[in-house]
Amino acid sequence: MNPAVLERYEPVIGLEVHAQLSTATKMFTAVPYRFGVEPNTLIDPVVLGLPGTLPVVNREAVAFAVKLALAVGGRIRNVSRFARKHYFYPDLPKGYQISQYDEPYCEGGVIEFELADGTRRSVELTRIHMEEDSGKNMHADDGANFSLVDFNRAGVPLVEIVSEPVMHSAAEAVGYLKALRQILRTLGICDGNLEEGSMRCDANVSIRPRGTQKLGTRTEMKNLNSFKAVSDAIEYEIERQAAVLDDGRGVMQATLLWDPARGQTKVLRTKEEAEDYRYFPEPDLPPLSIPAAWIESLRGQVPELPLALKDRLISQYQLTPYDAEIFMNNLEVAHYFERCVTIAAQPAVAKKIANWILTELLGTFRDTGKIPVQAGDLAALVLLVEGGELTGRNAKDVFSRLLAGEQDPRALAAKLGLLGSVAADGELEALCRRLIDDNPAQVEKYRKGKTNVLGFFVGEVMKATRGKADAAAVTDLLKTLLA
Repeated sequence: MNPAVLERYEPVIGLEVHAQLSTATKMFTAVPYRFGVEPNTLIDPVVLGLPGTLPVVNREAVAFAVKLALAVGGRIRNVSRFARKHYFYPDLPKGYQISQYDEPYCEGGVIEFELADGTRRSVELTRIHMEEDSGKNMHADDGANFSLVDFNRAGVPLVEIVSEPVMHSAAEAVGYLKALRQILRTLGICDGNLEEGSMRCDANVSIRPRGTQKLGTRTEMKNLNSFKAVSDAIEYEIERQAAVLDDGRGVMQATLLWDPARGQTKVLRTKEEAEDYRYFPEPDLPPLSIPAAWIESLRGQVPELPLALKDRLISQYQLTPYDAEIFMNNLEVAHYFERCVTIAAQPAVAKKIANWILTELLGTFRDTGKIPVQAGDLAALVLLVEGGELTGRNAKDVFSRLLAGEQDPRALAAKLGLLGSVAADGELEALCRRLIDDNPAQVEKYRKGKTNVLGFFVGEVMKATRGKADAAAVTDLLKTLLA
């Protein structure tokens, strides 16, 4: 991003995010949906809008939508309405989309997030509304004169989360989007997979001269299916609009398509307003009633949100912000960590348990999606080390057995002959002196300044004690004896 552009112009950014709800069936019919199945196999007359069909609202989709509204602190209407949004694309089988317009189920709300430097920002929401997804155009290879349409996605329940235009950089937009995805995943209502299209982002961008309040003409960018695409597209559009204004021309309101291969946008259509969609109330659906009692029952199902979890892990367990953020981004691992600490029943070892998880288990979880070591076994292993019954080196040997599916760290350590430790007492000192006497050449090298020779002596001691000696204590003792 050219800093000179930002010195002259202030970007103003708002995001519209569509999130597919992970319901068992579609928004207005009992047809299921799964990504990646054979085209046009998850359809029925309601999806295709055939004559005589009537939609029926998916109660689970409404419950998911209400949970999101509660999580972000939105104002939920007890009565809202669906509306028909008319536009004519091949992937819209009815010629209109059932959405919500002037009476959405939720207004307001806030998304809080952190930037890379730890600064926290809050972005207000304009609204959240429910709607159904469209199908998907499948474009043939270059040179072909046709496209195909897969209607499997048509009718899948969506929530559209519309932010206020209060972000001023690509970094803020990406931070907001990541935080929103975390919330959706924490609630268990959307997997947030941008690449598969279960979460899609449109960015509205305008710029204005620094120090002015009037908003500039905005453009809307589509096809932003990764965080990188969001960042690159916004920065490109800011610079493009700045170049237009610097040339004395006006920015044209348009819907743009981001081309990641070329790193630029192209115009899809111009000057599109709400009137173009000819909204009117959906005649086949009554007003949507969301009783206050049901809202309150759903409120009890809203879990702890990501930033609140991070703050609690730091304050309750004295984790570093870095470690707490890793747990925040891997909720299953975070819950596993807290189970381990609870089982250990010693809050003082929480940091040690976190270290084991982050250094020894996190990679396995990311590769397989599973945590192969039972929480009770990891807690017991850490307690053996902290109690001086098992050295850190030997604990790793036991841990490798736990990774392979074995259980009971104490029994494993005893079976391997690793249980117990050699204290830094007369026995250990005698061993160290014997090694020094038996290796005069290594001693001479050490005393001439080759301090890496110390590792040889430490290794020999650990070998002789089968790893039961404390490596740090051995190192200190050898330094004293070799001085």
